[in-house]
Amino acid sequence: MRLNIVISCFLLLGAVGCSVPEGQNAVTYLSSVTVQERRIETDARNIDNIIRNSPTGQTDRPALLEAVKKAKETAQTGQEVIEKLHVPESAKTIHELYKEAFSLNLQQITLAEELLNSPQDKKNPEKRQKMLEIKTQIQDVEQKILEEKRRLSKEYQEVQLPEASPSTGSTAPEHAESQKPDKV
Repeated sequence: MRLNIVISCFLLLGAVGCSVPEGQNAVTYLSSVTVQERRIETDARNIDNIIRNSPTGQTDRPALLEAVKKAKETAQTGQEVIEKLHVPESAKTIHELYKEAFSLNLQQITLAEELLNSPQDKKNPEKRQKMLEIKTQIQDVEQKILEEKRRLSKEYQEVQLPEASPSTGSTAPEHAESQKPDKV
């Protein structure tokens, strides 16, 4: 009987000691989200390329509309994936920020699609203003995400920020400041 208790205790200690650290859970979560972010960024670059590469200055509306529809599908898929992810305790705050960012991105893409589908809406100042408001909100949320990533990287050594990334900005100036000697 005592042998069973001792074996059970060792198994319990082994299970507790072998659990994944919270920092690694945060890394796994962030990696999953980053995949979705990169897909959205790729679609945004494709849309930007269509707009910039118009030889006559006239945008290829059908190609642009197709790219926007693809971006909308990607954003919807990303939003669904984010909702289904296992969120570790350490990533609860950033998860809420990501949900907000993906929702705003989907709103922006949907509004762009409406404007492309309805030429009379292009001149609608309310829709144009709404587009600008959403863009500002996205930038604000992205800044909060960056701040939360920085907090996580300080709290957990496993969480690393890339040197320069479109979604995180460059952290090099921040590190350069810390390398300067203090003035006496």
